[in-house]
Amino acid sequence: MRHILIADDNDLMRATLSRLLSPYGAVTAVADGQAALAAAQSQAFDLILLDIKMPGIDGIAACEALRASGFDGPVIALTADGSVERDARYKAAGFTGLIEKPFAAADLVREVLGALERVKGIAPSS
Repeated sequence: MRHILIADDNDLMRATLSRLLSPYGAVTAVADGQAALAAAQSQAFDLILLDIKMPGIDGIAACEALRASGFDGPVIALTADGSVERDARYKAAGFTGLIEKPFAAADLVREVLGALERVKGIAPSS
């Protein structure tokens, strides 16, 4: 079974993401970057979604810490940041994908499933 970690400080966004992605695997949802790092240390995840703007440890710092700890799976940024420098900054931090807020549910699911299918050993599912 696939394991997906979601970190977003907005309760409604966390619930929405959990509901959208639960048909595709077991979902763990946390409210900040520190909780995401703790979860990733205690459980293996196939994919991680990180909101960029969270209190304490933001998504960029959390992604950098995940990569430094050896996590090599897909990490997708959730962001409303429309800056020109965004893509280069996120890639340098170790993100493998980006979903812009607001997003269409179908686009989110397509991005997540595509990332999961690229992970060696994880078979695609509908």
